[in-house]
Amino acid sequence: QRLALCEAADLSWWTGDRLSSERLGLWVGLRIGSTEDTEQALARAGWAVRRLSGGRAPAEGLAAFLERPDDDPDPGAIPDLAELLASVEPLHPVVQSAILFS
Repeated sequence: QRLALCEAADLSWWTGDRLSSERLGLWVGLRIGSTEDTEQALARAGWAVRRLSGGRAPAEGLAAFLERPDDDPDPGAIPDLAELLASVEPLHPVVQSAILFS
């Protein structure tokens, strides 16, 4: 929970909202600390905290974590992608992304 608060607060600084983790914690826990001009920013950051702190771990339920339909699960897809990513580790991250995208 604490890590999720810190990450969401850091993200809010990056997006220009400038929310502290303490203020975000008050908002998530008690829905206090909001003013009219920060209501939307706190709602966005609160959503990020809930997404980061709740639910199953991605390896256990990747489709649910990403909110994607799990119609035809391929149990070997994640290990195959992990093996592929390990083999292209020396390459630039942009090249790695392009390989994984294709």
